[in-house]
Amino acid sequence: MRRLKSLLPQRAWNALFWCGLVAAFITAVQPAGKDPAWFEHADKLQHALAFAGLARLGLLAGLKRRWALGAGLVLFGIGIELAQWLTATRHADVLDALADAAGAGLALAWRSGEDAEDGR
Repeated sequence: MRRLKSLLPQRAWNALFWCGLVAAFITAVQPAGKDPAWFEHADKLQHALAFAGLARLGLLAGLKRRWALGAGLVLFGIGIELAQWLTATRHADVLDALADAAGAGLALAWRSGEDAEDGR
């Protein structure tokens, strides 16, 4: 991840992380489209991948406390579900929040494993 991190200045990674959070929120509260599902519950995979990406961006942005990043992303996912519950065009789903947490958790655990291999 060090090579990837060196591609952009720290401020750019910070901006990308915050833009990712904003994009995830805006996408989540937009009226749901009629996207064909690849398979049943494919949206849960999309949630997990999105939050894994946000977790990695958070690490690239220099957030060092993984537990705080993970907890923040879990709360963000719950907040998204609450916001969807308040809209007329979306509905809240506990499984979506669990998929968000799983994606963030897996990405952070994967990074912890990389650090262990590097001796950090």
